[in-house]
Amino acid sequence: MIKGDAYYINEIKVNEWLVENLEGKRSIIRFANRTEYYLGEELHNEDGAAIVWGNKNGSLKSSEYYLFGEKYNDKLEWKKVATKLSRTAKINNIFSEDEQNENEE
Repeated sequence: MIKGDAYYINEIKVNEWLVENLEGKRSIIRFANRTEYYLGEELHNEDGAAIVWGNKNGSLKSSEYYLFGEKYNDKLEWKKVATKLSRTAKINNIFSEDEQNENEE
């Protein structure tokens, strides 16, 4: 049975979900009390916390850091891994662009 939007808003307290495609794509789900960031079906955010808990007044209550579903209790350790992932992605993009340029010539 497919549930309508009212079920998610009233029962689960989902305010908004921004899903491109769960297969390897990023998605954001906003609940009444938190926002969750996913890559595919795993909690993941290279730009900040993957779960951000807020107070009713909109201020930050707490945050949790995840990469590919793995929780990092130490923000500095998360930052090291996230930075390494970002650098690797940039290098891969450079090589990918070079290969495309060679194929076009």
